Amino acid sequence: MHYQTKFKLINDIAKVEVTGNRRSGLEDFDGAEAWRDISKYCNKHKKTKILVISKLEGALSTLPSYDIAISLTDFGINENSKIAFVDLRKQSREVNSFTSSFVKKKGIRIEVFADEKDAFEWLSNE
Repeated sequence: MHYQTKFKLINDIAKVEVTGNRRSGLEDFDGAEAWRDISKYCNKHKKTKILVISKLEGALSTLPSYDIAISLTDFGINENSKIAFVDLRKQSREVNSFTSSFVKKKGIRIEVFADEKDAFEWLSNE
């Protein structure tokens, strides 16, 4: 896998840090691999609350982000999932905020944040 994923369980939350460099033209392929890995881990540990910390470097285009967003259910993420997605880079956070609306249309609760503390708070509230 091109991106590195580091997992940690925090009570009822699966926290994952995703690091690496986006490869131009392969963002959707690399992102799909990461989400399959996240889904596998969450299913194994029976976690539906997912805190994703994106530390990815490089530009993110809207189309690859959209492709990943509409495919999350294909990767094993379902409507029982609640995802707090922290994107530390402003440019890609704006793209991910836009494409998260397509994830919501599939019934998955998702919000995009700039700050891990705010994301954890939202995720912890039911």
